[in-house]
Amino acid sequence: MPGLDRRITVRRTTTGRNEYGEAETAAADYQAWARRVDRSQEDIEQEGGALNLARRDYVIRYRPEIADALISELQVLEAGVTLDVVNVITETARGARRRMIRLEAVGEAAA
Repeated sequence: MPGLDRRITVRRTTTGRNEYGEAETAAADYQAWARRVDRSQEDIEQEGGALNLARRDYVIRYRPEIADALISELQVLEAGVTLDVVNVITETARGARRRMIRLEAVGEAAA
């Protein structure tokens, strides 16, 4: 089991229609323990990215509400920083019963 050492919020924002046909946006926040893996500055420079861009992977326990969401609906909130999720990967460690989700996220780095 990975060391889930920090608390994050995964926000899922969905858009639907009300009974009058008007667009409505709803957000649901899911608290989760996570392990954060920061992408190195060298990786960002090699890809031609901005130096103030934070690229992080978060590993959390499997939750169907998050695994089944569209990527465009998800954001990760941690310590006042909001990152947009760009990829969701469901992982199962060899021989493990529990599945994990890896959220790859990008956003403005904290000042």
